[in-house]
This record gives sequence, C-alpha cells and structure tokens, in this order.
Amino acid sequence: MAEKINKQKAIQVLEDPVEAVRKLRDVYIGQSGNPGYMNMLREIIQNSLDEIIKGNTLDKNIIISFDERNYTCIVEDNGQGIDLTMLEKVFSVLHSSSNYDKKEGSGEYSSGKNGMGATITNFLSRFFVVESYRMDGTAARVEFEEGHCKKGTKKIKCPQGKHGVITSFAPSSVMGEITVTCDDVEHLIWTLVHLCLIGTRVVLNCINKLNQKKRLVIENKNGIYDMISVMCDKNVIQPIYFMNDNGTMKVEAMFTYDSSMDEPGILSFANMCPTTGGTHVKGFISGITKYFRDYMNKIYLANNKKLQVNAADISCGLRVVISAFHVQPLFTGQSKEVFSKDDIAPFIADSTVAALEAWAAKNPADLQRVSKYLKDVCEIRMKSDKEKVKMSDKYTASSVTGYPAKYKKPNSNKDFELWLTEGLIWPRNIVI
Repeated sequence: MAEKINKQKAIQVLEDPVEAVRKLRDVYIGQSGNPGYMNMLREIIQNSLDEIIKGNTLDKNIIISFDERNYTCIVEDNGQGIDLTMLEKVFSVLHSSSNYDKKEGSGEYSSGKNGMGATITNFLSRFFVVESYRMDGTAARVEFEEGHCKKGTKKIKCPQGKHGVITSFAPSSVMGEITVTCDDVEHLIWTLVHLCLIGTRVVLNCINKLNQKKRLVIENKNGIYDMISVMCDKNVIQPIYFMNDNGTMKVEAMFTYDSSMDEPGILSFANMCPTTGGTHVKGFISGITKYFRDYMNKIYLANNKKLQVNAADISCGLRVVISAFHVQPLFTGQSKEVFSKDDIAPFIADSTVAALEAWAAKNPADLQRVSKYLKDVCEIRMKSDKEKVKMSDKYTASSVTGYPAKYKKPNSNKDFELWLTEGLIWPRNIVI
C-alpha cells in the first residue's frame, strides 16, 4: 500500500484559465481543427447578430471579412458597442455576460448564455483584437496574443456617428490543422442569417489561397423557407409554416414531405446554434406524430383496419427546418450541439398540433395528399414486414438442433463442410 501511495501521480491544478481552455479544448469548443474553428467563427458572428435580434442596431447590416490564406476573420457590427470599462474583462474572464438576468416572459432571446463563447475564442486565437465604438462618441481598443492581454484597454478616436464592435482574430496553432475555405464561411453565414429577422444582411469579403477576392451580399429575404427549399426534390405539398412565441419560448418551423420516401431530413437550431438534436426536435416529432397518427388511424383509415400508420411511417420522407429559442437555454456541452431544455418539448409539441389543425382546416386538398402519401408508405412498410416474416419462417431454427429447419447434414466423411449464406461462401473446419 505504501508503494502504491508513493507512485500516485500528483494532482495538478490549472490556475491559468487560458491554459485550462487550451488543454481541454474538447470541453469548451467541441473539436479541434475545422469543426472547432467554425465554432469560434460562429460565436463571434452570433454576438453581432444578437445586436440585431435585441434591436440594438439602427439597421440590420454586418460586415465580415475572411482571409483563407491565414484564416483571419474580421466581424463588424453597428450595435451599441461594449462598455469601455468592461472591454478587457469581457474577453478575458469566463462567465461574463449580459444574459444572466433574463426573466421568463421577457422575450429577450439571444444565442449566448454562459458568457464564455467570445472568451474561449480569444483563448484559442493567435491574436484577438476588439474595438468598441459607443453611441456617446467614445471608443477603445484591446489586444490579446495567444489568449493573454498584450495591450490593455486604450481609448481611440471615434468617427462621428460610428458605433458598434469590430472583432479581428485568427486561430492559434493549438487548434491543429485548419483548412476552412471561403465557401465554408459563406455557408455558415448563410445559415445564421436565415435564422434572423427578415432583412438581416451580411456583406462578406473573402480572399482565397490564390489571392482572388470575392465580395457578396447574403440577405435574409424569405427566412427558413430558403433553407427547406434546398432540402426537397419532389414535394408532396407546399411547406407548412408556423411560429409560436410565449415570451419564454419561441419556435419557428417549416416542414413538408418529399416523395422519395427516404429517411427524415431535419435541420435544427436552438438559440441560433446548429444542433444535432435535442428536446426541441423531440417536441416537434411528438406533435406531428400525434396529429397524423390520430387523423390517419381514426379518420382516414377508419374503415381499413388492416392498415395502421405508425411513427416511422410519419417520419418517412419528412423534411423539417426548426428553430427554437428559450430565454434561459440549456445545452449539453459548451459546443451547444444538443439542446436540453425540458419544458420546450411539450410547448413545441402542442404548437405543432395546433398548427396542423389550423392548416388542415384551410387546406383540405393538401391534407388529402399527405394522407394518401402516408397510406402508401404504410402499405409499402407492411408489405415489407410480411416478406421479412416469410423469410424468417423459411429459415426458422430447429429448437432441437439449432440449425435452420431445411438444413441438410453433410454426408461426407471429410472434416470439412461448405456453408452458403446470403451468397457468400467460406470454408469451415470441423474439429471432432
């Protein structure tokens, strides 16, 4: 025991938050490399988009510049700017945010929650520079290098009428190999912009590795409709849209069916963060399943007891874009890939059912198209199930030998036999 105690490793304490974040990147930013850097970009861009969401801008414009040669990014908004006395602290102290005191029912939605996104981006950057221009005509600048403050807050000249924040940064070598392209950044911005208010506009200036310059304007003209339009090949019906907001939770969704009858395609977001799933998606699936299962089995197929539509049928070919907001969001992990707020699931489920009831009353022809589609899916599935049962019965194992019912014992005296299964042949040695 004494020998084990002597060999015990000493406990380390990471006193420096920059060192802690750099050593535990997966905890704070998800992955290194391209996914991690894209999360860093998203955090800074969302901070500027938050100014538009909160109504702190005179217009809905943002300017973003990206250099593919060294992965430098500059994000400029025209919001209210950051309090100059807090400028250094906001980007050097974890958990510094203006989002902590939001109350239920306030309708104050934002992408940030923990006050860590921009700070973590700073800690993982080779350089990180912020300029804040206030509406009262004051301005200041702070510079960081490899996460640590290089030049503290210094007042700078504020041009007349200028306000907002300009953030410039590039990833540190601790992030590993980065190969993000201008197209990757354009796609990220396109996605985020279409989750904002109609009219939100980003001017993107890019330089690729060949020193070729590109300028384009990304504007939200049609909201999430533009997203779902690229997800569908052959719509069964025109997309169904609904939105509900109770001041604490908000959901905006659009969905349709694609006649390809394949796996469901779901594009989900929570407080503007792209998600791989979570309670907002579960709530939507629960609502659409309840509505169509009740309608199909109790009304449309009421006289056909052989057919019973199930949840898998209802999800087949489904195309969904869902964007949820919560005043007090909860995610699994700082990378915000899974939304975990429990109370939003029943809210979205009820909102989905109510939206479908209203849609069905106004669009009876589309309801019949969807019903026929779901009936066809159900029939195909049941036919497939019957074929599987027949196949299973054909090869049912004997309870005595454990071999398939039609298994023929080899009649050779050789210690060798040949098995043929699903078209594959392989030898098997028999040990006696």
